[in-house]
Amino acid sequence: MATSVRRKNLAVLGGICVGFIAGIMLHDSGKMLAGIPPSSQSQSHSNHPTCPSQCLDDPYAKPGMVLWGKDQFGKETRYVPFPSVFSSTSSQQEKLPMRTKDLDVGGTAYWSNTTEALELAVPAYTQAIKNKEEETVAFARNKLALFIGSSHDRANVETFCLAVGGKSQSWGSHIAAVCHVDWLNLTLASWFLVGMVDDETADWFVSTEKRPITFERRIPEIMLPCMKEAGLEDMKPDLVVFSSLFWDESFIWRHGMQVGHYSTDPTDGLHGFFYEELKWHRSRVHELIVYLRSMFGEDVPLMFRTRQHRAKNRWGGVLKIFQLDQSLKSLARETGVRYFSWGSKLEGWLNFQDEDQHYSFGPTTYLFGDMFLFYLHQASVPGCWACQLHLDTGSET
Repeated sequence: MATSVRRKNLAVLGGICVGFIAGIMLHDSGKMLAGIPPSSQSQSHSNHPTCPSQCLDDPYAKPGMVLWGKDQFGKETRYVPFPSVFSSTSSQQEKLPMRTKDLDVGGTAYWSNTTEALELAVPAYTQAIKNKEEETVAFARNKLALFIGSSHDRANVETFCLAVGGKSQSWGSHIAAVCHVDWLNLTLASWFLVGMVDDETADWFVSTEKRPITFERRIPEIMLPCMKEAGLEDMKPDLVVFSSLFWDESFIWRHGMQVGHYSTDPTDGLHGFFYEELKWHRSRVHELIVYLRSMFGEDVPLMFRTRQHRAKNRWGGVLKIFQLDQSLKSLARETGVRYFSWGSKLEGWLNFQDEDQHYSFGPTTYLFGDMFLFYLHQASVPGCWACQLHLDTGSET
C-alpha cells in the first residue's frame, strides 16, 4: 500500500514538474515572439550567419583595462580587452596558472613588460592617421563622423584634430566645430546642444547661451548653416555619436527649483531625481533619436556616448548623472542604438582640467580616437552594423 501511494505521489509530482517546465518554455517563447528578433538569439559572433568576415568583435563591449601612454601626451594609450582564461593559444596556456614570482619578469616599470597586452590591444588608429599609415586606416577615407552633445564632444573632436594634425574650424565653443584630415578626406563635426530643453521661453535657464535652445530649432537654425559654411551642406554621416547628460542634470534641477522641488542648499537633492524626471528626459532623447533618423536615414549608425565620472557632488550630481546614464542606456537598447563607452572606460582617471569633469589633450584623446575609428570601421563594412546590433548584449551597466 505504501509503495503504491509513493508511486502515485511521484507521478503527480512528475506531472507538476513537466507542466511547470512547459509553462516556463511557453513563457520564454512568448517573450521571444513578443519582442526579441529570432536573429538576436545567437550566442556568439562566430555562429551568427549574417556577420561578414571583416566584421570584428567589439573589444569595447568586453571587460578590459586602459594601458596608459608612458609619455606626457599619452600617445601609446590603448584599450586592452581581457582574454578568456580558457584561451587555446599556447602563450595563454604557458602563463596559467601564475605565481607571484612571475610578476618579476621584465622589471617593475609600468611599460617594462607589455608585449602580451599590446598584442591584445585595439589597433592604434589615431597614431596610424598621424603617421599616414594608409593600409591601416583606409576604411576612414572619405568618411564623416558627427558628434552631438556638449563640451565633452567638442573637446574630443578638437583634441583628436590636434593629435592627428588635422585642420579645425570653430563657430564658438558652445556652437559647432569641424575637423578635417586632408590626406584621408576624413571629417569630424561636433554640434553643441544645451540638453533636452523643450521650452524656448525658459529664460531662467542659461540665459547667456545663444538661442534657440531646443534641438528641434537649434539644429536647423544654427548647426546646419555652420555645416553649409564648412562645405557639408548635404551631409550624411557615416557614424553619429550623441549624448545628453550634464546639461540635463542642470536643467532638471533648475526647473525643480522653479516649482519648489529643490532648494539652493548643496545637500538638497542627494536622493537623486524622481522617476518622472527621468521619464521626461528619456522621452526627449527618444524624440532626438527619431529626429536624427528622419534627417540622416533610418539606417544611420547611431551610438549613445555613456557618462564619464565627475568629481563634484553638489546637489547629488554624481548620483543624478548615473541615473540619467542608466535611463538612456535602457532607451538605447530598445531603439537599436549602441553604446560608445569612452567615458566609463575612464573610471578612476581623475586628471580633470577643471577638477570636475573635463579632460584636456592627453591619454583620453587617444582612447577616444581609437574607439571612434574602430566603430567607423565597423560602420564601413556592409552588414556589420546590423549584425553587431544583434550581438551587442549590453554587458556594460
